[in-house]
Amino acid sequence: MSRLNWRHILIHFIAFWFFRHAFMIFSYLQNISLVDTMLHSNSKDTILRTNTTNGELINFMLWTGAASSIGLLVGLFIAILISIKRRWFWLNSLIAFLAFFLLMRFDLLGWNIMKNIFLAPGQITSNTTIEFLINGTILLSMGIFILSFKPLNRFIESRKIVTPRSQLTNILLISILMTSCGSNIEDILPKYKIGIEHLSKEIGSEISFAELAIQTTKSESSGERTSRNLNVVLTDASIKMFIPEDLELLSARISSIVKRNVTNIDSYDWVSIHYQTSDGSNASDSTDKAAYVFRPGEIK
Repeated sequence: MSRLNWRHILIHFIAFWFFRHAFMIFSYLQNISLVDTMLHSNSKDTILRTNTTNGELINFMLWTGAASSIGLLVGLFIAILISIKRRWFWLNSLIAFLAFFLLMRFDLLGWNIMKNIFLAPGQITSNTTIEFLINGTILLSMGIFILSFKPLNRFIESRKIVTPRSQLTNILLISILMTSCGSNIEDILPKYKIGIEHLSKEIGSEISFAELAIQTTKSESSGERTSRNLNVVLTDASIKMFIPEDLELLSARISSIVKRNVTNIDSYDWVSIHYQTSDGSNASDSTDKAAYVFRPGEIK
């Protein structure tokens, strides 16, 4: 994955939006009687006629003001932890944080437009405390969901077409997503003879696996032209009992299957076969090789 990744920045920016507003909503629970008064008052001076003291008003304003920043920092902390765990460049999360903070300072986050949507679920109850608990919990859950949702994480990681076995809907959705990612990668997208689901089935006849990902990348070497690479990533493949020699033979057979199914295979300089666990680490206990690499012209 390239060091600076707009997908990474965008997804984490959206997650920060939900964290920020979730904490803002939760902060209102510190003085729910005051919030209830403000929500149901028809006069600007209603608060002045209540028993709310100046100290309580100042404390309320301080906490509601700080809650947004606290929520943003919590979101950043979780985002960086996820980035480190998945071996992403954590600076992307920091860039998303700084961009978000800048827009927050100028009140350009669109909350005034979107709040009627995200505050609607809590209106099923007349209890103000429950209303704010419902709305805050939904916003926080959406923030956590965005950071941890696997398809979004795979979208962040690279220009992939992901094919969980027997989930053809995902194939179509992510294929559409790939098409919309920009013309700068269209020239290295793989073209399938029948379809990626057929490729998945053929590889599955050689080795069982939980998930197949096809990744296309470009790499540059000093003094040389840009290399185009086709990476085949098998997650949780059943290779624990394989010795290095057998794993190399298996990888050669998989590369042959790829060559038969990808009609523009000659447009790539390298075809690599990767085996990984669900957390992205090397899946093979029998070899330290990160990948098995083949020249398309040498694949039988």
